[in-house]
Order: sequence, then structure tokens, then C-alpha cells
Amino acid sequence: MPRDLWTEFDFIKIFSRSTSKIIIRIVYSRDVLKSAKKLPKRQQMKLAELLEIVKENPFNSFLHTKLLTDHLASFYSFRITRDWRVIFQFISPDIIKLVAINHRKDIYK
Repeated sequence: MPRDLWTEFDFIKIFSRSTSKIIIRIVYSRDVLKSAKKLPKRQQMKLAELLEIVKENPFNSFLHTKLLTDHLASFYSFRITRDWRVIFQFISPDIIKLVAINHRKDIYK
């Protein structure tokens, strides 16, 4: 496993050591912002809600967070809705970079 890969275990270990609540910072590119703006309005609103959850706990069961494999190893995804996904990666224990937002039929290509 690559050294820079932060797992759910690492996050929980760091989180439990902290006396204060960890808030994760989310960073993204212009392309990700464009993709978010192209989402249907309902999914845009849902994404905004979910990003607040991600800031507190990226492994919250409500997100259905998954570690990806193959060419996307070291990346994670979470669901916006049944059909829409976000791919992200940990830059550090307290910084997440959003990599892509797309329909599930296209996002993993």
C-alpha cells in the first residue's frame, strides 16, 4: 500500500487522538467546479449537503465511501445519488482533493 494513502483506519486513529473535532479542508480544481455546475439542480444541492458531511467524516456510512482499485487505486469515491459519484483522494489527514464528479457510467473510465 502506498505511504500517502490515508485509510479509514488512519482517519479514525487520528480523529480519536484529537481532543477537538477535526474539520477536513476540501480542495478542488476548476474542472471539478465546472462538473458540479453541470449537475442537475437537485444533485447540486445534495452535493453541497454531502460535502458538509465529508468535512466531518469522509467515511460516514451515509456517503457510501469506497476505496477504488486498479488504475484508481489510492482514490476513493462517494455517492451523491444512486447515479452520481465523486472521486477524491487524501492529500493529508485533514485535506481532501475532489478529483472528479460524474455519472456512475462514466466516472470510473
